[in-house]
Amino acid sequence: MEIIYLVFLVFSGGSLDAIHMESWHNYANGPKYLLNRPCEEAIEDPSFQKHLRQRLSTGQKGRLVCKTMSEMQTMKQLVGYSGVEILPAKADSKKNAALVLEGSLIHKPYEKGRRSVESYLGQEFFLKKPDGTTVALYPGESVSREQLLSKKGQKLRLKAKFVDRTPKPEPGVPMSYPMGPDGGPLPRVGYEVLEFLTN
Repeated sequence: MEIIYLVFLVFSGGSLDAIHMESWHNYANGPKYLLNRPCEEAIEDPSFQKHLRQRLSTGQKGRLVCKTMSEMQTMKQLVGYSGVEILPAKADSKKNAALVLEGSLIHKPYEKGRRSVESYLGQEFFLKKPDGTTVALYPGESVSREQLLSKKGQKLRLKAKFVDRTPKPEPGVPMSYPMGPDGGPLPRVGYEVLEFLTN
C-alpha cells in the first residue's frame, strides 16, 4: 500500500511559488478531529482549509491535493492535477479601520516569564464597555504601555484599531502554543490604542 501525501501547491500570478508536501499519516497540523480521516476527505473541510489559508500572502492562491509518490513522478504532472483551491482571506477593511471605544480601563498583570495562556495572549489591559462586554487593548507606537498603565481604573474614550496577533504556523517549524477550537493557535486578538480622546 502506497503512502498518501498531502501536497499544498502555492501559486502567484499563474507561476508556482512553492510546494509543501508531507505524508498524511505524519501530518500533525490543522484541526485534530480531521487528522484521522482520509486525506481526500479532510482537505474538503473548511476548517482544515482555514489553517492553510493563513500561510498565503497577498496575491497568492493555493491548491490541495492528496497523491501517492507514483502519482507525482514529474513536476508537470503534479501541477496539472486538479484539487481543492485555496484563496487568501479577503482583507476586512472594517477591522482595520480606526473606531472609537468607550469604557473603564482594567489592568490585569501577568507573569511574563511564565508559560501560560495569559503570557501567550500578551493581554494585560482591557476595556469594560457600557454594555458590559470587555475587549483587550494593546499598546502600540502611538500609545505606550506606561500611558495605558497611568489610566487604569479610569473611564476613557479612545481611538483604536482591531489587530490580530495570532501566530501563523509554518510547515516543518516546531511551535508551542495554546490550541483554539479549530486545532490551530488560540486567537490572539484585540484593539491597538491609537490615541486618547477627550469627552
